[in-house]
Amino acid sequence: PAEAKRIAIHFKSKLSLPSAMWIDNIRITENVTNPLLGYNVYEEGVARVNDATVPAAQTTYSIADTDIHDRQYFITAVYPAGESEPSELTSLITAVDEIGSDGLTVYTTADGLYVTGVTGQVTVYDIQGRIAASVSCDALVRLAPGIYIVRAGNEVRRVMIRK
Repeated sequence: PAEAKRIAIHFKSKLSLPSAMWIDNIRITENVTNPLLGYNVYEEGVARVNDATVPAAQTTYSIADTDIHDRQYFITAVYPAGESEPSELTSLITAVDEIGSDGLTVYTTADGLYVTGVTGQVTVYDIQGRIAASVSCDALVRLAPGIYIVRAGNEVRRVMIRK
């Protein structure tokens, strides 16, 4: 990519003797004859999810609500010459079962959220399932606006932070 500052070249020899490789005056260019047009999003075992190719500059894609809670997706890159191999499967949790107990309480604030009501570790996940924060209970967690899942032990809450 144009923003790359370094590259790595790996050399493997089929000989059992020590080998060496010298490289001098290398030039690396991008192949612009096959520009990226966009992406296709697929649900594992179902079909393509998007009606039209997702533009290359777009970094998110919303999927309509369903009753299925745990689904797997993959994407392919679309070029004029065709589609790439699929990406690795990614799990997406679209809903959380059994929400509702009196222990864990989550308050949203302008800066994020405040967690109270349970002891121990509290983990906050973003909508992609990545850990956004991990704190002890009774803590203010500063987060950007968005939808988050808060888990403390067996208790789970889904919250939305707005600015």
